[in-house]
Amino acid sequence: MSRGLDRLEQAIAATIERQRQAHREVRVTIGDIVGDAYPHRWVKGDFVDTDPSPRAHLVAAHRAMHSFVRKHPEFGLIGGKGGWPLELVSVSAARRWASLWREEPVRTHADQRLTARRNRNRRA
Repeated sequence: MSRGLDRLEQAIAATIERQRQAHREVRVTIGDIVGDAYPHRWVKGDFVDTDPSPRAHLVAAHRAMHSFVRKHPEFGLIGGKGGWPLELVSVSAARRWASLWREEPVRTHADQRLTARRNRNRRA
């Protein structure tokens, strides 16, 4: 049974809300999440405390971004491959980004479920 959003997902939601209040485009990076969720561990961009390792924080933030997108289909992820940082943006911004880079259009979670169901029916 779910107890709601975890600490990192709450940091994502807070960052999104701050950006919306400032009338900015929603764009959340892993660095934003780690900086908000672990403020005592970062000082002017340098990692101070080495336990737990910074890699653990980054991996946890990465997983939280994927989890947040599954729970909130109005957002999508862009980048994350080939040196591009992973960013959480609105689906409309993700579609624009995909069209610029000629990637496949961003699909919502509901589209993915329909595709999986269609593939299962074909195999049966």
